Amino acid sequence: MQANGGVHMAGHFTVSGDPGSDFYVSPGDPVFWLHHGMIDRAWYIWQTQDFTKRQQVIAGGTSMMGGGKAQSLEDVVDLDVVNIDGKKWKIKELVSTVDGPFCYVYE
Repeated sequence: MQANGGVHMAGHFTVSGDPGSDFYVSPGDPVFWLHHGMIDRAWYIWQTQDFTKRQQVIAGGTSMMGGGKAQSLEDVVDLDVVNIDGKKWKIKELVSTVDGPFCYVYE
């Protein structure tokens, strides 16, 4: 992760009328969801520019604020309350918008 958190973290710290002070209040602002939609779209655009090489590429650690052990495509993601059937997904099953449980494209 970049020292300043990059474009993804910047959105968390600048929405909800509380810039830079509370990371966890950002989902309470509707603008946050537009921000995350754009982050997802940027991921989709980057991935589809060379899909065969970028479909299974991730980077980053397990700590939300940087550091921690490096993430693996085999790491499990528990979607908890939004996961109706209780399945725990591996990251490799969730990194593509056009494969796995998502199946959507941006036009």
